[in-house]
Amino acid sequence: GAVVVSQSYKRGLACNRGLERDHEAARLNYRATIMLNQERKLVRVRIAGEMLPAELRLNISHPTQAGLDRDFPGRQIQPGLYQGAVRLAPALRWNVELEDADKQWRLTGVWRAVDDTFALKARD
Repeated sequence: GAVVVSQSYKRGLACNRGLERDHEAARLNYRATIMLNQERKLVRVRIAGEMLPAELRLNISHPTQAGLDRDFPGRQIQPGLYQGAVRLAPALRWNVELEDADKQWRLTGVWRAVDDTFALKARD
């Protein structure tokens, strides 16, 4: 017979994978500062830690409207500094996840739209 995998089991696996990625970012001592230009069309990411990747992905999600979620690639323009173009709808706050292209680690945080600069760190 077919094996049915429950939605809660799938969510549990995804949650565990997220925790593993948080721990990996902490192990590598990653911390990042996100900077947006005044027009909100260019984002720069300054990241510190061990073994920095050539590219990053910045996932920006709206707390209540999934249709506004966006993700943006960021390429390294100098050691520890990444840049990418962004296009966001107006919102008061966004949930932010910064990750490597292979999705081995992540940094997370909340960006309040009034801030031009905000920090991300690994969750313990």
